[in-house]
Parts: sequence; C-alpha cells; structure tokens
Amino acid sequence: MNLKESLEMRFIITSLTDAGKACEAMRSHWGVENGLHWELDVVFGEDISQLRKDNSAANMNMLRKLVINILKQTDFSEFTKAKNLSISGKQMLCDKHEGCLEKVVKNI
Repeated sequence: MNLKESLEMRFIITSLTDAGKACEAMRSHWGVENGLHWELDVVFGEDISQLRKDNSAANMNMLRKLVINILKQTDFSEFTKAKNLSISGKQMLCDKHEGCLEKVVKNI
C-alpha cells in the first residue's frame, strides 16, 4: 500500500490573530459537524433516504436533528444503569419502554 503525503491550503476570514487558535477552532467545529452527520447517517439512514419531492428532504433533516437534540437532553437514568447511551441506544430504549417514550415527548 502506497501512501502519498498531500498538502491542502485553506483560506479563512477570522478575527483571531493566533493561527494555532484559529486552526483549533476550525478542527473543533468540524469535529462536531462530522459527528452530527455520522449520527444522521448511521442512526437515521439519511444518506440512503429517497425523499426528493419538494422540501421533504430538508423537512426530514430538520426533524431528525430535532429528535437528536431531544434525545441528548433527556435523562434516561430511571430506565437504564448505563450513564452514556448513544443516540441509537436511546432510540432503542424508547422502542422497548413506553414510559421512556412518554418522558421524551414530555421534554418537547
């Protein structure tokens, strides 16, 4: 396997004067962004979605993000001993326990 080294140049507009801090801020932003897209694709299958009509794809994207945020903010400690459940774990927990789903709906 041949690995090639590459160099990319990016130009950004920022008020930060320290290049290291600017790079750190960009990496932090993309880490969060990539994590969200991973959740949308793996948990909700967004990449394989066949919604194409009018605004349906954009509407479902907003609903999926809303669900992720609600699940992240809901405390599931009364339903499981696990402290850090993944989004898909929380989703499966809500599928199994009606009380869990009711708690999520009350958080809306």
